[in-house]
Amino acid sequence: MAEPRLVRRLGPVWGFLAGWGFAVGRTASCAAMALTFGAYVRPTDPVPPADCAAAGVPGSE
Repeated sequence: MAEPRLVRRLGPVWGFLAGWGFAVGRTASCAAMALTFGAYVRPTDPVPPADCAAAGVPGSE
């Protein structure tokens, strides 16, 4: 559900899309940081360390 301030200001559809855009952007930035860490730790195959890093981030779902 979008934040109530966004819904009041933008309307229900745009508020909903803005909320989802925020959630997707936050997830993408977490994935980018995890892949950067994985590439630093293991340049030949960065995905396994990136998975561990993403799983260990507090607040990531």
